Amino acid sequence: AAAGERGICAFHFQQRVSAQRLDEDGNEKPAAERKAAEREHKEHPVPAPPFWGTRVLRDIPIDEVFNLLDLDELYRLQWGARGSGEAYDNTIKTEFEPALARLKADSETNGWIKPQAVYGYFPVQSLGNDIIVYDPAAYSSDGGSLREIARFHFPRMVGRERLCLADYIRSTESGDVDVLPLQIVTVGKEATHQFEKLQGNNEYTEAFYSHGLSVEAAEATAEWMHHRIKKELGTPAGKRYSWGYGACPDLDDHATVFKLLPAKEALDMDLTESFQLLPEQSTAAVIIHHPEAKYYAVRGMIDDAGARAESTAVAKKFTTDEAESVDPAVALDRAEAGEISLAEARADT
Repeated sequence: AAAGERGICAFHFQQRVSAQRLDEDGNEKPAAERKAAEREHKEHPVPAPPFWGTRVLRDIPIDEVFNLLDLDELYRLQWGARGSGEAYDNTIKTEFEPALARLKADSETNGWIKPQAVYGYFPVQSLGNDIIVYDPAAYSSDGGSLREIARFHFPRMVGRERLCLADYIRSTESGDVDVLPLQIVTVGKEATHQFEKLQGNNEYTEAFYSHGLSVEAAEATAEWMHHRIKKELGTPAGKRYSWGYGACPDLDDHATVFKLLPAKEALDMDLTESFQLLPEQSTAAVIIHHPEAKYYAVRGMIDDAGARAESTAVAKKFTTDEAESVDPAVALDRAEAGEISLAEARADT
């Protein structure tokens, strides 16, 4: 029930924000008509970060990371478990649990999973669908000077609640400066080397299992980092959003994150030409601390989202509203409410 209430609150919050900021065509309304939306933020003070700028964490406790593993994702998405009931339980008990115990012990002994992170707190404001990032050094040492050093543009959801991540950030017109945590985590290149070594020795099953564990260990490291950020900010609220999914689908924003966080220099990471993270077992994320932030999907290209919903309706004989209801956002909301697992939600998307 609590999750449902949070969803309703988020819905009403975003409806009021959108109503104040946008007209029916999605254009910005005059400033005077948006002031009520700013009052929504006043109910949620900006948390004070412990520092401005970036820090590196090279020795994240691996046992704490393993405690945060999503076993459902590991077993189903990475290791291919299917079904349910007695057969599923037997597979977990006789095959997966022994493999997990063996690989965890080996990774700790031989160091092929090394959780590391770079993260930081940046002064920001929003402008329309953009989040403007200011120089943290100038802001903290020069009387609150606001010198823009980067900008993220986040797409707005078409239809439904018209959500956009920028709406959860204090605007330039508010006079307030918000805080935006960013994080990049990895378990290191050694995980890839371990996979390649096992493949080279024709140990294909062990290679398959080790790869899946390292991928999920990276996700667990991201969750560990998110927990730390919430603790440092003194707030239990907020959501973690990774590029390439749902609310922020544009991977080219990884280039901006790498500009702000020293992932190359500190963690020996890189980006491919298509802005994928290297090593593969890594994630990057933006943290939105607002307590009414929620997960959603903008449904790909904004201009054709409505058309695709109509096409789905015709093909499957749904109404347009029913077609929109199979949006990935619905699966994510159901996972947040505890109706299905996150693994099942991601499978639906």
